Amino acid sequence: MRDLPAQLEDVKARWMTGGSAESVCPEPWRLALGDRPDLDLLAVAGQFTRLATRPAPAGPLAERPLLPRLALPTLPPEARALFRRCLAAREVEAVQLVILTAARGYAPVPTDWMPKPGETDLPDVYAPWLDWLADTPGAAAGADIPTVESWDEWAPHARLSALERLRETDPAAARELIAALAPTLAAEARHRLVSILAIGLAGADAGFLASLEGDRSGKVQALAASLLARLGKARVDAEAGAELTAFFETARAGLINRRTVVTARKLKNTAQRRRRAALAEILPIAALAEGLGLPVTGIVEAWDFGDGTEEIGAMLAGSGTDAEVEAFLSRQIEALGTARDLRPLFARLAPARRGAIATSLIAKDATTFAATADLLAPAPGTLGFDAIRNAPPFAYFESAVLKAEDAAARAVSAGFLNLGLIADGDAACRLIDRFTGQGLMAADPRLSLLRLNAALKEPPR
Repeated sequence: MRDLPAQLEDVKARWMTGGSAESVCPEPWRLALGDRPDLDLLAVAGQFTRLATRPAPAGPLAERPLLPRLALPTLPPEARALFRRCLAAREVEAVQLVILTAARGYAPVPTDWMPKPGETDLPDVYAPWLDWLADTPGAAAGADIPTVESWDEWAPHARLSALERLRETDPAAARELIAALAPTLAAEARHRLVSILAIGLAGADAGFLASLEGDRSGKVQALAASLLARLGKARVDAEAGAELTAFFETARAGLINRRTVVTARKLKNTAQRRRRAALAEILPIAALAEGLGLPVTGIVEAWDFGDGTEEIGAMLAGSGTDAEVEAFLSRQIEALGTARDLRPLFARLAPARRGAIATSLIAKDATTFAATADLLAPAPGTLGFDAIRNAPPFAYFESAVLKAEDAAARAVSAGFLNLGLIADGDAACRLIDRFTGQGLMAADPRLSLLRLNAALKEPPR
């Protein structure tokens, strides 16, 4: 008897010429056909092609453990349907939706969404799924935190999450564990471990960080130098520092209240711009402060927010103290609104401080609220209705929605998405009511993310 794939080719050929394929189909199939043989044959052939002709595995099959249960309940039915709709639309990154649901105490159903192996920037609650995807063993049974002896018994994501929690509750114990483990790890793993010291960075960490200045990995050396600089212990290359300082100058401004202003000198060509950016990338802000004869706080207070703002911001983000970063960010928002990329500075802010800055940022934001969404990315769904409604960009956004002009359609769609990410549950409900009360259809797809946000307003029981 001819093989089934060849017989199916005969069946397809008959159908393509408009004839019946009953007479050329496999004999066992013909006996099972009913009153509508070709329709029945189409169903059987389709199932055979889809289910019975899968490629054989390349090697022996291995039994996998069951997918771990997360510490969060799955989304309730209404929110699940909205989550799937937002996911299918692909208008925002899936990770943003997942962070929003986790912030409200829920996780998606795994058949709706699963992380990609090795995916970063997910809440710690997803560490079991990431380790399951990597086919690594789970955390040591009954253990709350890893130790030097049990480190290899913990799954990679689980142990890092546990170490970050330890750093928040017992910084000294976490530092001692990092110091003990670091020499035994490869460069990339060592860099990831040392980066945990940025959580609650304090003077007590300086000794261990100084010991890493001779690390065999240049990446680890750079990280240790950056963290030391944040503690006011920057090591400055005098020659490179002088070269960077030559790109900037100080002046006195004001007729009555004289004050110092720091500005960037006018550049002559693109090569100078590239060199200034390269120096700013490798030098701490203390190098420029020393060259100008000012404290770092003096640069923060005197910067004019003209050319060179990106370089000053990047140096502060890499080596400034938390207070210096926040002060510079506040001044930049006041001076420029969100005209420049603020994300390097945002990355230095703790979630609580992001919420404190959000009200002033949205008042200076564009009508798409993009910068505010970037600021609140690790802590979405937290901005109140009054902060949104009273922000000047919201009035422009609302006007654009009501005018329904084609030219503003893309900005309006982006604005709705970002409002869905930044609004707290009550604000999401009130925004939906406000827009539908002004004539927007309740089923308008642009409201989908706001509706998901509102559906997550009540915490899980």
